[in-house]
Amino acid sequence: MAKQIEIKEHDLKEKKQDHVLGLQKVITYSTIVLFAASMTATFVIIFGIALWEFKLPKSFLNWMGGATIGQIGGLMAIVYKGVFRSTP
Repeated sequence: MAKQIEIKEHDLKEKKQDHVLGLQKVITYSTIVLFAASMTATFVIIFGIALWEFKLPKSFLNWMGGATIGQIGGLMAIVYKGVFRSTP
């Protein structure tokens, strides 16, 4: 009887780990897609200024640069935490 309970607990732990791993994959892929879309939009604006002579205020360009750096920093923090944190 005790052995059956141990086996069931072990199975539940494995299922929970699989579920958490699946959620992590979904979150990771979603974050990558959103980041790629925002970086693409940023580069379109940057190249648009150079090639098609977009006229944008300097304050907007400064804000856009800060937002891009913030995105990269935030994603680096998420990846660092996910890769290097100690798991029990």
